[in-house]
Amino acid sequence: MKSKLFSILALLIIKLCLGQVGLNTQNPQGIFHVDSGKNNNDSGVPTPDQQGDDFTVLKSGDVGIGTTDPSARLHIVSTSGSALRIVDGSQGENQILASNSEGYASWISSTAARKTISGTIPASSAILSSNSFVYLNANIILPPGNWLVMLGTTLVKASEAPSVSWIHFALSNSATSFSNTADIDLARSGRQMASASAPSGSKYSFAKGVLCVRNSGTVDKAYYVWARRSDGDVVINGILSSSVEERYLYAIPVN
Repeated sequence: MKSKLFSILALLIIKLCLGQVGLNTQNPQGIFHVDSGKNNNDSGVPTPDQQGDDFTVLKSGDVGIGTTDPSARLHIVSTSGSALRIVDGSQGENQILASNSEGYASWISSTAARKTISGTIPASSAILSSNSFVYLNANIILPPGNWLVMLGTTLVKASEAPSVSWIHFALSNSATSFSNTADIDLARSGRQMASASAPSGSKYSFAKGVLCVRNSGTVDKAYYVWARRSDGDVVINGILSSSVEERYLYAIPVN
């Protein structure tokens, strides 16, 4: 037993003198090399598959995980798709890793990690024939965060009546009864997302606008599109419906 311990100690001293230590390998590729799978050859450079379970430190101080030839202070190679996991309490879905001026990193929320959201617009739409708000069968579902909601649609009058009317669009959290959503950021936008005139003597017009919405909750929230005319006796057909050539409803994330 003593002779075995002496032999192991002697080998370790020799390795240290040579400047290389290998665990589970007789062929270390750096000053410290762990072959956790014990699957490397006794000579030559391990294959990429063999390096997959290796940990290597070079004389330069570079550390390789999954590679025996790191080219940075920390070089990770993984074929599993999950090469790095940092759990510090700030992690979350769609967070990105950012550093401060001293190089300390943490997870933060960023618009770069969030996608544009498309709304649901109808094949057919309600008809505006009174001064009361009408639900347009259109809605958009927004995750938590700040959003610019954008709407545009052709307005088609039922006739070329010589009458002028203003058409107003707004968002509500209900599809059955209208009230302006409380999530509008009034420091950035007004209460209504779009307004347009239905001019006298013309059958067509176009409405477009933007509304800043802040979903300060923790879950996705639905916002429903309503519209009304403010004056006049104009009848508007096909708002946001497939019968018009131009229509859109989407939201882009903002900080």
